[in-house]
Amino acid sequence: MLFSYKLLVSPYPRPIIGLFLILFLTFFYGCADPTPPHPDPQKTVLQRNDYNNSFPVTVRTLDSQFSTSPNSGKTSSPTREEMVLAHSLLLPNLKLVTERIDAYEQKTSQLQQISSDFAAYGFNRLQTEKLIECRHQVSDILNEYQLIKHKLLNKEIGNMGTPTFGELFVNAERRDITYLETDCNGLLKQIHSPKPNGPENYLSSQIEEAEKIISQADTDHDYDTIIQTYRSLPSKDSDESYLTYNRLSDRYGNALMKNGRFDEAIKIYSDLLAQMKKNELLKKQFSITKRLADLHFSLDQHDKARAIYNEIGGSYADLMKDNEWARLQLGALDVSNQTGELKDYAALLKRYLAYIPKRDGFTLIEEAKKFTESYPFSPVASIADRMMSTTKEEAEKWFSELLNRADTLSKQKQYQDAQLIIERIPPEILTAEKRDQLKAKSNEITVNEAIDAERDRLEKEQDLQEKWNNAILSLEKKNYDKAITIFSSMKDTSYAEKAEKYIIEAVQLAVQDSRRRAAELFIRSTKTSDQENKIKLLLTSRRILQGVLIKYPQTNLADKVNSNIERIEHEITLIDPSLLNSNKLNEEDLINGGNTPSE
Repeated sequence: MLFSYKLLVSPYPRPIIGLFLILFLTFFYGCADPTPPHPDPQKTVLQRNDYNNSFPVTVRTLDSQFSTSPNSGKTSSPTREEMVLAHSLLLPNLKLVTERIDAYEQKTSQLQQISSDFAAYGFNRLQTEKLIECRHQVSDILNEYQLIKHKLLNKEIGNMGTPTFGELFVNAERRDITYLETDCNGLLKQIHSPKPNGPENYLSSQIEEAEKIISQADTDHDYDTIIQTYRSLPSKDSDESYLTYNRLSDRYGNALMKNGRFDEAIKIYSDLLAQMKKNELLKKQFSITKRLADLHFSLDQHDKARAIYNEIGGSYADLMKDNEWARLQLGALDVSNQTGELKDYAALLKRYLAYIPKRDGFTLIEEAKKFTESYPFSPVASIADRMMSTTKEEAEKWFSELLNRADTLSKQKQYQDAQLIIERIPPEILTAEKRDQLKAKSNEITVNEAIDAERDRLEKEQDLQEKWNNAILSLEKKNYDKAITIFSSMKDTSYAEKAEKYIIEAVQLAVQDSRRRAAELFIRSTKTSDQENKIKLLLTSRRILQGVLIKYPQTNLADKVNSNIERIEHEITLIDPSLLNSNKLNEEDLINGGNTPSE
């Protein structure tokens, strides 16, 4: 107890505590000789940061007498109770070892990626030689940590062979620290982008793009896109990208499962699990193994499911505190199938594994509740409760996001799109309470649309009234063309009928005004004695009247205008008939009426 208490209050970081534990256990189980050994001088090294951890480590060489008694020549054999105690004390160090394995797996993957073409990543010859050396160091350190983990998992800490367990641990940490003091990390942080357009880069870009698409599709629960995108990927012919492929394979297996393609999902997960075990990806193994067992159970493949649950209880018992799921599943497999409980639970589990909120809504919650009511004393009743809780949380999140999206569209005045979101939800996947909430939201959107429509109508009515007032004012100021333009713009509004009447009136007034100006010019031509000026006055009067026929074709004074034109042309012919042909103007000049000559 005194030793354990001192460990708890020790000011040293975890690695040094682990080392003290190893030294203590090695002394406790390996020393038959009561004479204390003569250790080498201690060396303390303070390391720079790696993954945000500092490593002050005391390195002590373990004497060979720790493993073999000089008196008997035989290896000490601790009792089973002593081994259980020792193993439980060393479990915290297993997490440390696993973290270092993960770190060196990442370094290995990075070094493998650039080893195919160092120059493409911007490294010169000296840097390339150094990186090759770094790769060998990383490989050796990773192998040592994996051996330590293997001994911890298989409870081989009491097997004091050569080298001893303590020596393995100390040597691994010493080499770890030595590596961190080299330039390897600095070189890896200075990696340049590889040369573009190469086949390796094309493959990497394909995988990178696929990962983005699959990641987004996974967020959107778009499992068809995940399946389609994954199947379009090139085959993996090397281990350089196995970490990325594993991530994509995991999501691909999940997509198959969500689409009810359980047999295909089992194949993917089995291959994925074998790859993870090969590359020592311990953290993901447990979740994949659990999912694989559940898939077999849901398909009534009880023997396969039982074997995997037993493996979980054995291989992962010391790593995963929450092993209750596997234990309860095993209990369910032992239940007699005569009552139908096993089949009912397998069916529920199958629905749970394939559950998609936007497709299944709240239905699974009701099924899980029905199961617990039918089998209240089932060994998996608590799992059914957990299914109920998990799916309820997912369904509530989906439903809330859906209502928020409808609200957003409503605020953007996209009322039809907002209603469409609500109408697309099958009512049978909702509870009565949720159906009422959805109906209330639909009514709210309808009311908002009506209020907004009335507001728009009033605003448009106000704009029309302002236009009308401007048109009347222009008419009063004898700005007939402007008045006609404004009135014409109101033909498709509530003012259309009134505007049409005023357009006729404005045209009549404009034609009369033009005839008046033409008449004034004609009268002036009869009073002038200047032949040239007379011709100009007559031609200008004629142009004004011709422009009236083009500009106001709807006028009912057209006959009178034509009569006026004929009278003017008669006077021009008396002076010089050729003037009628030589003074033709384009349509724009006729509309504008030409320039009025001076006296």
